[in-house]
Amino acid sequence: MAVDLVGLSRDHMAKQVRDAAVVQAGLAVAFDKGLKPADLDASFPTYLRSALALVSAGRGMATGTARSYYGDAKQGAGFDKTIPALATPEMDIFKATQALLMTGPVAIKKQLASGVGLVAAMDAAKAQTLRVGKRLTLEAPRQHLIQLVRKDKDALGWARVSDGQPCHFCAMLVGRGPVYKEGTARFKAHNGCGCSVRPFFKGEADGGWSPDAKALRNLWDGVDENGNPLPGRKEGATLTLAEWRAFYGAAVNDPGSPVFKTFTEKVAKHISAPAVVEARKIAVSAYAEQVAAQKAAEKAAREAADTAAKKAAEEEAKKAAAEAAKIKKWKGKPAPVKPVEPKPASTLGPAAFDGWLAAVKKRYADFAAKTGNPKSDLTLSLNWHYVQKVINGHDKAALDALKTMSYVDDQLYADALAAMKAADAPIPGAAEAYKKELTSYRNRLTRYKRYIEEWREVNGITSTAKGMDDALIFASNREAVEWANAKFPPPSEGVGKAALYKYTGGSYRPWNQALREHANPDTLPPGSWKTHTKNADAAFTRAPEDFIVTRGTGWDEFATPDGKRSFRIPPPPPEDLIGTVQTQHGYTSTAMSGQSDNSSFGGQVQLKIRVPEGHPVAWVDPFSQFRGEREMLLARSTSLYIHNVYKSGRGSHYVVEAEVIPKDVDPASFAASAVPTPATTPFQ
Repeated sequence: MAVDLVGLSRDHMAKQVRDAAVVQAGLAVAFDKGLKPADLDASFPTYLRSALALVSAGRGMATGTARSYYGDAKQGAGFDKTIPALATPEMDIFKATQALLMTGPVAIKKQLASGVGLVAAMDAAKAQTLRVGKRLTLEAPRQHLIQLVRKDKDALGWARVSDGQPCHFCAMLVGRGPVYKEGTARFKAHNGCGCSVRPFFKGEADGGWSPDAKALRNLWDGVDENGNPLPGRKEGATLTLAEWRAFYGAAVNDPGSPVFKTFTEKVAKHISAPAVVEARKIAVSAYAEQVAAQKAAEKAAREAADTAAKKAAEEEAKKAAAEAAKIKKWKGKPAPVKPVEPKPASTLGPAAFDGWLAAVKKRYADFAAKTGNPKSDLTLSLNWHYVQKVINGHDKAALDALKTMSYVDDQLYADALAAMKAADAPIPGAAEAYKKELTSYRNRLTRYKRYIEEWREVNGITSTAKGMDDALIFASNREAVEWANAKFPPPSEGVGKAALYKYTGGSYRPWNQALREHANPDTLPPGSWKTHTKNADAAFTRAPEDFIVTRGTGWDEFATPDGKRSFRIPPPPPEDLIGTVQTQHGYTSTAMSGQSDNSSFGGQVQLKIRVPEGHPVAWVDPFSQFRGEREMLLARSTSLYIHNVYKSGRGSHYVVEAEVIPKDVDPASFAASAVPTPATTPFQ
């Protein structure tokens, strides 16, 4: 049975392209890991060594494949499988280094200088690098096959084999047909070219002319397969490169063209839906990202000439595979979530008062109903704090006060004393359960620390938090107000100013409630607040620089990592808030204040907030319904990163230091990369 030598050449081409893709995948990992955007010049030598090693291993593997193919092709042509002994073509290290430099650091710097973002610049440079890597890898087997042809007395020459979807340049060269070994033509290849070499021997019927080469030659000459002139072509006229590009472009998109019929990949592209083709490319890319680096190094190891080289290649395979897996796991993914530390629960605590509290509330409600008092909720009573003291502090004086005021009777008084005793009693098995949960937490925390480092490395994340120092602060409230008046002139009369004026009155409560329920900064809330929100948003301006404002609030504004808020009994430790992100989907009211001054709104918590340059703000005090509150509004859905929580040195309230997360930054990613950085000098 005759051997299909054209088919054999195409199989060889396909294998070379597949193996080159393995080298490209390893090169992608080396590019991502080796080139540091912050210091391209210093990191290039290390990256270059890895890149040249990968390409060199790929060239050796590709040359071996070419040598094997040459023997099969010669045997298929009817000759003995005798192959001239030739060494693997050496790589021009200088030219290879120059190519990798131009497509690496130089390309990145050019992109950045033209205004392209860092991620896009890195991606574009990597794409250029992978095309260069393919050219450097495949030039070795091409040169080797051409050298074998020149040394072999049975070979007549060589022909170009396209990769199935040749560009106009490669198609033109394929159409020139076979090159006899007496000729001096060299194999021309561009970056990313997948074309290969087919040797042809004495006695081959087609003389080195494949069907696609004949079709392309006819297209160049302007004749059909029967030699008849093509419409619109002058007989014997020489084509310019632009004319060839036009004729070739039309032919490969015409299903009736002989050129189209010879390129089965082109046919498949036309009869496949674009979405299917794109999905196939994405799937291949994702698969290569995961395993290609490992395959590249493993194959390089098998081709290594000595034990030392093989061992080094195997180690490189393990490292590359681990790096590829890490990239697949974290590239573009959300940051890992930090586990919540368990709290000791060795005693029953406030839970011992559950039954007692329910009975006291019922007694209060029954008394209100009996006397016709509409205030039947004990938690709204002016004496509710006595109940809290009994539960949280086991305060017997508070219990006596409740009995004196008839909030409790003798039985409830006795029940409260019993609950105090039960609250402090150890819970059977609680210590063991806590120890077990703590061990689990430590294991999860260890994994989290490893994962967060991997996530930061893969995504190029460093801390984006500025901390509380070096922002504009004011010596006094007056100085703060004067600065705001100078930087933020009142908005012009219109719907925007009217909406902000409405907010400064009693409307802020239902308005913010609607925004909290909507909880989406990118769209408007439904209902009656939609238009007001649209108008108010449009009236916000951008902060001209980083500055500090103050917000007075209560603990119920904050949530700890486990979702607890301070209205729980007992409240969670305030320090648990450090390192968390707090998002307020309503507009956030703050006050322009001096460095050590409180907000004009009061509150047991004084938030010192760093507002970054560019964040949307609205200085409403000059036209507020309650002028003198020094009110500065922050945009809805503002997220805060908590740097510090501490007790004020001049009162019973707490100070919370927080930084506004910029609008274009994902809060979870910000929190994962940030490190709490309190003010060097406490505000109070």
